[in-house]
Amino acid sequence: MTIPTQQVRSLPALRQAQFAAVPPRSGHRSAGLRATHTSCNRQVDRSLYPSRHKGFTLIEVMIVVGVIAILAGIAWPSYQKHVMRAHRSAVQQFMLDIVNREEQYMLDARSYATGVNALTTLNMTVPTNVSPHYTISVAAVAGPPVGYTVTATATGTQSADGNLTLDSTGAKTPSGKW
Repeated sequence: MTIPTQQVRSLPALRQAQFAAVPPRSGHRSAGLRATHTSCNRQVDRSLYPSRHKGFTLIEVMIVVGVIAILAGIAWPSYQKHVMRAHRSAVQQFMLDIVNREEQYMLDARSYATGVNALTTLNMTVPTNVSPHYTISVAAVAGPPVGYTVTATATGTQSADGNLTLDSTGAKTPSGKW
């Protein structure tokens, strides 16, 4: 059997003729447009493949929310401990400032400033980062030798951390918090 030469076509020409015969899908975003891709002497009609939807599935979003919840559950207690230590550090610094002022006052007045008005006598005010978490008091210690004790009483959420004391001899309690 012989094939007339008019009907013999090359393979790429045959594919091109085949794709040209396919009508565009109605309602498809590329209806009427024929996007072809030429690679290695092949032509692929992109309108024949359905477009991929972009976005996340509900399962993927729920997995991400679950991972974030686990990380937050681990990180939140650590963050709370860090905040508590930061408040403790601020009150310790203020207590050391009070001790320095007390020693200066002792050199000038030959006594320590104690009692309710001790901070005003020393010309000091409780800093705003300390006052919501601690109440500061300065009490006299009967001698000999005469001395004082600075006490920071924890309030609110800081009460779980406990109270701090510092006296005129430099003794700091509780020692594990200093």
